[in-house]
Amino acid sequence: MTKKVIRPQTFFVALMLSLVSTHVAALNIALTNDDGWDSQGIQTLRAALLSAGHKVTLAGSSENQSGSSAAIDFGQGNVLVTKKFEDGEAAPGGDQYAVSLSSGAGAEPATAGQIAIAIAGQGGAAVDLLISGTNAGANVGAFTNVSGTVGATIHGISLTTGARLPAIAISTNEPQPMLFCPVGNRAQCEAANLSHFEVVADWMIKFIAALEKQPGKLKKSKRLLPDGIALNINYPVSDEILGVQSNVQGRLPSMAGRALGLPLGCYGDCAGAAVNESIPAGVLEPKVLDGVEERKNADTAAFEGGYVSIVVINTDLTASKAERKLISRLVKNLNAKY
Repeated sequence: MTKKVIRPQTFFVALMLSLVSTHVAALNIALTNDDGWDSQGIQTLRAALLSAGHKVTLAGSSENQSGSSAAIDFGQGNVLVTKKFEDGEAAPGGDQYAVSLSSGAGAEPATAGQIAIAIAGQGGAAVDLLISGTNAGANVGAFTNVSGTVGATIHGISLTTGARLPAIAISTNEPQPMLFCPVGNRAQCEAANLSHFEVVADWMIKFIAALEKQPGKLKKSKRLLPDGIALNINYPVSDEILGVQSNVQGRLPSMAGRALGLPLGCYGDCAGAAVNESIPAGVLEPKVLDGVEERKNADTAAFEGGYVSIVVINTDLTASKAERKLISRLVKNLNAKY
């Protein structure tokens, strides 16, 4: 008789998604992103959350701040919060805010996320969840580390700002990426992308409903997720989703199924430039990393394979015990003089 193997992908995710989709209770949700407060992804998700009965306070950067990682506007001058929409309901209702700096630049996504939390919590209201997304562009593998979408959730679960709460980052690729959409076809591209964002938003409503049930070990948590824990979710572009997997963050920077590094450098001779001369710089030709092996159970493979990928993340950057041992002799030698 063959013994059935329980794969790590089963985790708590499959159980969650088998539950009924009607939410247990209306949640007070702070919503942000890194694409800007008025982008398709966040607006579509906001509408779905409100339709499901949740309270939603949206605060996003006044402009696109993709690639901001976990940067936050400490000591960057005054942060300005501009109300863009009032839904007529008592706060926290469904109001929307654009967050910028006094310089005119858009605020960092992590800053906007904290503003959303602060407004949603005005008057002593308990904030149940921070959601960052839906982001236009997957945040899997090495690109997770530079994602402003994920960075906002990192500050949501961090004690850096004095408190933490459950947080979820949700990202997907656009079926018709606006970056490459011909000017004459922008309306068609926007329509295709909107349709996909609506699919992702509907899935998120079901996911949150399942999360509210707190199946399995989540029952022990007093909130939706244990303190210091966030989820990085990536929903693939596919007509048929194969399922949901609990993965680990991949090592490779994955783009359209290829492992591509994006080196930065000068477009001219920076070393030979005169004092105060400015030389253009930026992303150079992508570097193919096909020879680099990916981790097992990586989110990159799951996402490219048509699965919704969920990675449990936290704020701890400490390396593994085996990796920490690499400097044990060095530390011992350094202490010899003390």
